[in-house]
Amino acid sequence: MLPETRGTSYARADGSITVKLERAGELDGSVGAQLLLDAKGHVVGLDLEVDSPRRLVVMLGPHEAVASTKNVTATVSRADASVRFSASGVTDGPSPYV
Repeated sequence: MLPETRGTSYARADGSITVKLERAGELDGSVGAQLLLDAKGHVVGLDLEVDSPRRLVVMLGPHEAVASTKNVTATVSRADASVRFSASGVTDGPSPYV
């Protein structure tokens, strides 16, 4: 089973999105990620460090809602237990999952 945590909040500002995490695991700093998007382009989750033993999956919504993925670079802050990434290509507005 993949290591997974919940996203507990979702905020969009200045062209980026910040998701607060229940836990950040071992990750800190800039990481490769896949955005997990629903059919309307809302963020369902993120798959951080996909090919690493430090991999962490962050879910805002149910796995079943994922319709597509998008490769991005994300910044994880272990101190804040948060992850930030570009809002480009993500549907505007609040998350329907948090």
